[in-house]
Amino acid sequence: MNTRPETASRRGASAILIVAAVAAMTGASFAATVYISPDDIDVWETANPTNTGVERGETANAIDGDTGTFSYMTNSFTGVPITVALDVTIADPYVNGFRISKLGDIDGYSGSGYDGDDDEVVDIPGKEASDLAFYYTTDSGALNTRTWTAVSGLTNGYLGAELMNLIGGGSVSGNTVDGEYHDSATDGTWASLSFAPVAGVTGIAFTMDHDEKHFTEDGSNYYHYGTWEIEAMAIPEPGSSVLAGGAALVMLLRRRRDRA
Repeated sequence: MNTRPETASRRGASAILIVAAVAAMTGASFAATVYISPDDIDVWETANPTNTGVERGETANAIDGDTGTFSYMTNSFTGVPITVALDVTIADPYVNGFRISKLGDIDGYSGSGYDGDDDEVVDIPGKEASDLAFYYTTDSGALNTRTWTAVSGLTNGYLGAELMNLIGGGSVSGNTVDGEYHDSATDGTWASLSFAPVAGVTGIAFTMDHDEKHFTEDGSNYYHYGTWEIEAMAIPEPGSSVLAGGAALVMLLRRRRDRA
């Protein structure tokens, strides 16, 4: 059963406000971030972009702006690594991140199952680790025909909040997440990843594979990646000094005064 995460992440929002307030007090640069629901979504086999038949019929639920709706990314029994691509229309010119609300049970199965390696029935846990890689495009046309470029400077979280849970030994660097282990029902509604701002972006994408370095395969090698919501993050200008930090400080002080 899929447990729905909280609709709003109060702790994450409070943490972002606090970081913004510190930025305002210290003179650090802070750009107002916009969260954008993609216009379209497409899923294909990573090794064969023409194979879009793996996509599940209700994936639009993952880009409808509602963390109360849900979809797996692929059809039943999809046993190949996948790419999830998102078409975005960005009013603010620089895309600088990605956030997701997702299920930890990436193969969509728990209980017991057949292990083909040693011919035994094994317990299958309800949560697995995955490896992700992130890309952007400035092209137009069908998502699976565009040219995709690796993002750079990928870091976990945004302004110190909404950290993606990683399995022990996992890491975030370059354009990859090694050992993603996030379940939004227990680890925080949103998991965010930031990267070096890119102008003119028309789409973002990530590849997903099972993490077999830090997580022993559990006998159910499916690639479903259940998702409540995916969003892109954008800013007006990298490093621009705006009043958002000061506004956040005022809001924080008012909340403290109201509680007194």
